[in-house]
Amino acid sequence: MMKPNAAGALFSEIRQLRDCGIVHAGVFETGELLAVARAFGLREDASIYRDIAEEEARRVLVRILHRDLAYYSELMPQKEAERLSSTFLGLIPNPRFVTNGRFHDAPILGPRVQVLATWNSAASATFDTGVILVGEKTSACLWIEDED
Repeated sequence: MMKPNAAGALFSEIRQLRDCGIVHAGVFETGELLAVARAFGLREDASIYRDIAEEEARRVLVRILHRDLAYYSELMPQKEAERLSSTFLGLIPNPRFVTNGRFHDAPILGPRVQVLATWNSAASATFDTGVILVGEKTSACLWIEDED
């Protein structure tokens, strides 16, 4: 698990590099999904969220850091998004990985490109998605809200 100051530096770097939309990012002392959602201003409705595998969580994070949700504009280089995603995923030991959307491959846009196909809104923005790491006693959130 990353030390609090290092986690804060990670979230500051993410906010600096992903300079559009709203970035909800942080660590919260709870092992309850809906308490994490509430702490980051997301809806407290269990039906919004679904468990995913770590590899899917990684793909979601890379996608939302690399490009915006509305227009697919590049926000940071792919390699930076991969590095930040890996660091985030290492914050909480043995977590549940939770999101609200489903991404689909979009080969017409390029190799390894995924677009947000469906989602259950957890925020009031036009587009929102992210990953919540739910640990035994500590959880972390990286969630993005974008407008069109």
